[in-house]
Amino acid sequence: MLTQYDIVKSVFLADKKHLDEFGRPITFDNYTAMKHGPVPSFTYDLLKPTAPKSLWQFFGLDEPPWIRKERAGTTAAEYSCPERHANLRKLSATDIDALCSALTVVKSLRFGDLREYTHSNRAYIAAWRDDDAVRAFDMDYRLIPDVDDLDLIDDLAYASHHCD
Repeated sequence: MLTQYDIVKSVFLADKKHLDEFGRPITFDNYTAMKHGPVPSFTYDLLKPTAPKSLWQFFGLDEPPWIRKERAGTTAAEYSCPERHANLRKLSATDIDALCSALTVVKSLRFGDLREYTHSNRAYIAAWRDDDAVRAFDMDYRLIPDVDDLDLIDDLAYASHHCD
């Protein structure tokens, strides 16, 4: 089973990998720096039990396509039994490869190691502030990939702000 932590970290690592290798993210999600690392905002909202129906209607669904179960004694939830397969008309072969690769990394690392790994991203480092009053800080999309093609990254950052 996957937790919301597994999912958001996989999305971040997949987007970063795809940016580094092909010059575009998979999701165009906007990222925030939170206590345990980078979080894709739209994806995170979809995983919440209070996600409005309008978010699901964006995908042509009436409700989430999985079973969400709260883990007793924790703030984590588990996601299982997807009711449908991925829409392969919307994902390229390289998207799928990056997502699978990212999930493999996430599932192979312990929580602390994964937290340390994602905290080392320069966009996260630049955004994070140790402030108890604020739980999330906007990350600069241009700093997520390791590539330094600023024109390309500016175009992607612009596009990501128009995808919500």
